[in-house]
Amino acid sequence: MEIYCRLLESNPQDVNALHLLGMAYHEEGRHEQALGLLQRAIAVKPDAAALYNSFGVIQLALGHYAEARTALERAIALDPAPHEPYSNLGTALNHLGATDAASRCFEEALRRNPHDGTSCRHLGKLAEMRGESGTAEALYRRAIASPNSARAGLLGLARLLTGRKRFEEAQNVLQDATARFPNDPEMWFQLGAAWVRVGDHAEAARQFERSLAIEPNSPIAHDQYGLSLVALDRAGDAAKQFREAVRLAPDRPEYQVHLAVALRRLDRLAEAIELLQQVREAVPNMIEAKCELGIAYRRRGDPERAEPLLDDVLREVPNHGEALYELAKLYECQKKIGKTIELGVRLLKENRSFAPAHLLLGTALLERLAPEQRMRMTLPERAGVTEKAVSHLAQAARLAPSAETFGALGNGLMRAERHGEAFEALRQALSLRPDFAPACIEMGKAHLETGNTEEARKCFRKAIEHDPNRAEAYYELSRFGRFDDADVVAKLRELLRNEDRPVAERMLGRFALARHLDNQKDYNAAFGEYLRANAMKMELRGKGRPEGEAGPGEVNELEAGRRHIEVFQKEFVEARRGWGDASELPIFIVGMPRSGTTLVEQILSSHGRIHGAGELIHMSDLALSLPFRLKTDMRYPRAVELLDEAMAGKLAAEYLGELHKRSHSAARITDKMPTNFRHLGLIALLLPNARIVHVIRDPMDVCVSCLKQNLEWPFCDMQAVGRYYRAYERLMGHWKSVLPLQILDVRYEDLVANQEPESRRLIEFCGLPWDEQCLNFAETERAVQTPSKWQVRQPIYRSSVGGWRKYAEHLGPLMDALARS
Repeated sequence: MEIYCRLLESNPQDVNALHLLGMAYHEEGRHEQALGLLQRAIAVKPDAAALYNSFGVIQLALGHYAEARTALERAIALDPAPHEPYSNLGTALNHLGATDAASRCFEEALRRNPHDGTSCRHLGKLAEMRGESGTAEALYRRAIASPNSARAGLLGLARLLTGRKRFEEAQNVLQDATARFPNDPEMWFQLGAAWVRVGDHAEAARQFERSLAIEPNSPIAHDQYGLSLVALDRAGDAAKQFREAVRLAPDRPEYQVHLAVALRRLDRLAEAIELLQQVREAVPNMIEAKCELGIAYRRRGDPERAEPLLDDVLREVPNHGEALYELAKLYECQKKIGKTIELGVRLLKENRSFAPAHLLLGTALLERLAPEQRMRMTLPERAGVTEKAVSHLAQAARLAPSAETFGALGNGLMRAERHGEAFEALRQALSLRPDFAPACIEMGKAHLETGNTEEARKCFRKAIEHDPNRAEAYYELSRFGRFDDADVVAKLRELLRNEDRPVAERMLGRFALARHLDNQKDYNAAFGEYLRANAMKMELRGKGRPEGEAGPGEVNELEAGRRHIEVFQKEFVEARRGWGDASELPIFIVGMPRSGTTLVEQILSSHGRIHGAGELIHMSDLALSLPFRLKTDMRYPRAVELLDEAMAGKLAAEYLGELHKRSHSAARITDKMPTNFRHLGLIALLLPNARIVHVIRDPMDVCVSCLKQNLEWPFCDMQAVGRYYRAYERLMGHWKSVLPLQILDVRYEDLVANQEPESRRLIEFCGLPWDEQCLNFAETERAVQTPSKWQVRQPIYRSSVGGWRKYAEHLGPLMDALARS
């Protein structure tokens, strides 16, 4: 440049020096200075075509497209031979929207110089815009062959192939681009983006990292690198990248939203919420900030703030996939299963291949449906819901194979009692991500349900190692007694101190800590934790009561018991003798929860001719469906008054059909849903030869045991569980006085004190010969899905008899409720 300056000092009208210095300034980005020099040159030599071409190029760089067009047309008029002015004019016309005229200019440039790569590239882009992908591809490939346009041609071809979903070819093009331009950060960035499109975020992250090594001040590269790290569950590393993107481009709110996503994934919800509130103040209508703030509130267990935000997003963008999904998850947490399913179906209507919607629907369908849905279904239809749930979960795993989807599939298969397949799905989850804590927990549950307690313990410990904030892992591990590792207790206490954790998680943590303290014989501290956990349970109940479920002040067990007593009088039952099915297949094991029903079923199912079916909700569903089937507004149990013999036979057949699905060869099949005690009147009409094993336990022991479990209302409140017990006791007394059913009372305390004689009495009542295996029930291999699944793998122990006395000083409200009721 110095030489041109010296030439101009000696001759200010040296056209060549003016021209060459102007283009040198242009190359440095000093376009205004370059423009001035070219104007001086043109003033000296107004008929020089090359000067007008260069003047037009500088105007293009400044975005002055009309001025560029005028200059370039002048250059062509003065000398139509060179190809460059045609190519440059085509660029100006293209920016001015005259695409047809631009194409003619580029074609003319190519006619004059078939190796003009720049015109090839531009023509390729115009062909691509017209949808002529074959022509565009050929032109991009011609551009790549020219050294001056190879870079732009490679990027254009990669973009075209990506748009045509030819991802592997696009990657190959970009691999070639990085080989040819190894110091070009854009090439590595685009290669990273190509890996993102095929879902390989690990490879994408490596390419983004290489791009940033060359150009560390690219905010978009930091942002995209962060998004891939989030996808890899490296939220901590992602947050660092997003912070750098925000530092380099503080005016880009989307980078701040992405940072909030990483903070949420790190459970730093307070920081995420504060950041998102700042973004919303600056950009009130930003949809993604509003959606992410709703998600953060939902994860914090604050549905009152989350729901209106997500609703607002959906009002503006009705098919916003993430908002639909998160609102559905919110409803799922609130046990609003109907709304959850409705949104899941809506998501799938938008995209049948949207794996999160299949995952959501599968998970929701595994939950107990709302009464208004269950009442319209027959038992086979109701049973089909579980298979439909598993089908959705399998679809999710097929469409988006991940530790999360295979873990959810494993859980669904366990719920469907397909334990072999469940283990396989969970192994697949852990092969994809050995540190995925939820899959470790599900694997532990599967081992526990099938009797492998030592493997279960190992799985729960691994879950805590991988994710110390996973409350469920502590809860499950606490089934095995106190935590021997002081570090585990410290981590649990740290989790409980974190107010950002959802209430539901801290509640599980409280139950886990209570069990630990219980096993350390610190009974006062333990019961304090049980009370705190149950208070949280009641808090959750107030925030999101399951659809159709009565509240503490609504229709209660006392009221329901009175209605049963009013309907099922002795004369009413006698008038319907001989109805239903005379099968002796069913054995109903009833009583209070935590009374010993699981132990009784384990003893019975150890007999070679008895199959233990676990807790079935079928009888409750039959009762619930009566008003719908009988086309009446009368609710159960009053609706039983309209039942006729034909319908009774149909209902009995449905119930027996569900039992036969579990075993075709067993002489007896147990249904140990404890609360079937409410339906003994209906059972007497449908299955008059069914046997009823009524398990009785000391009222103080059984109520305290309920309070120590993670059970729903009324079993999480001392006064409510006391009233419930007395209502259950009165109803059982009524059934014994009016029903012709065979009812055997088994006292838990007698069973644990005199195992063999009581077990023999049980088998004799079932009408079967004695089987010695009934004394070795802990060795019986079958899945157990109740809260007692750990205890039934142990020999009989008597330590729980009179256990309530350890907490006597805290139990005044329970004693009062039992006394008053």
